[in-house]
Amino acid sequence: MNTSYSQKIDAFIKFKDGKELRGIFKPSGNQLESLKNKKKYEIDNMKEIIYFSAKDTIKYNVVDTKIYTTSKRSERKLLRKVYEGKKLILYAITNDYQSGGIVGMNSYVTFEGVYIQRKNEDFAFDMGYIYGVQYKGIKKRVKNFFKDCPELVRKVKKNEINKNETMKMVLFYEEKCGN
Repeated sequence: MNTSYSQKIDAFIKFKDGKELRGIFKPSGNQLESLKNKKKYEIDNMKEIIYFSAKDTIKYNVVDTKIYTTSKRSERKLLRKVYEGKKLILYAITNDYQSGGIVGMNSYVTFEGVYIQRKNEDFAFDMGYIYGVQYKGIKKRVKNFFKDCPELVRKVKKNEINKNETMKMVLFYEEKCGN
């Protein structure tokens, strides 16, 4: 759960079982703790969360994710839906990293990660970071995820579509591939 927001968050939660809850919460690992009654709510039981702040409102879907299409291990993550087509859904996640350096000289970097999910599948798959920063093996992931679209895989392999241009891949797939 991204806790780059303040320690207290105003949120509306929709649970898998259809229940809904609005309140002020404190993020705690993969849980939100109610400041009203101290009850903890697991992300695994949630369907979506809407955060409210003075500046904006952000809606997150709770999505089952995998790093590779062949991964056995999955993880539930809070992802923002940035595109939904007829065949694919594209999600984004913001990750904040702190890198150590000389004492007192830490640097903070934010990366935007992307996940793609076929509408008929249970998992969204990690397609690396936007701009290709941090993860290696993006071409391999593209090849595995889009194996039903050899033309797209060929275009990425020959750099006709850059491996970091996830949105272009999604739009190409929507227009020319899949069922």
